[in-house]
Amino acid sequence: MRNFSDKLNSENKKYFPSVYKLILKQKLRTAITEHIVSHDEDSYFSLDEIKEKLNVKNMKLVKDCVVELVSELKKLNWKCAFSYGGTALFIYSSENPPSNCYSENNTFIEQPLNEDYPVGDDSDEKEDSVKNDSVKNIYD
Repeated sequence: MRNFSDKLNSENKKYFPSVYKLILKQKLRTAITEHIVSHDEDSYFSLDEIKEKLNVKNMKLVKDCVVELVSELKKLNWKCAFSYGGTALFIYSSENPPSNCYSENNTFIEQPLNEDYPVGDDSDEKEDSVKNDSVKNIYD
């Protein structure tokens, strides 16, 4: 980025939560990709560690973004399960989760959790606006 985007102006502040969520999902995709190619399937992707590394203040936002990315991974034939109180994501190709994957009900989590968080409320509406207005290119 050589200069700030013209779209990064105060008139677009209402779109910033959605833009932030898009940026976070992009960073999470990169981190998950690096995890998949550099770790075995017994290793989990730590949401606690990535939250700290990316300096995200809200774990609920991280979890919801990761849940959305799980659906993308499933399209690539990966199986995913959360463990350790929802702070670990196991990504695996075998029929069953790794033996160190402890989950209360051994189910796949596909929907965002129903907790509120300040960034990303009304995210569907805002993301549609972001896409339509090309505000998502703020960070390009």
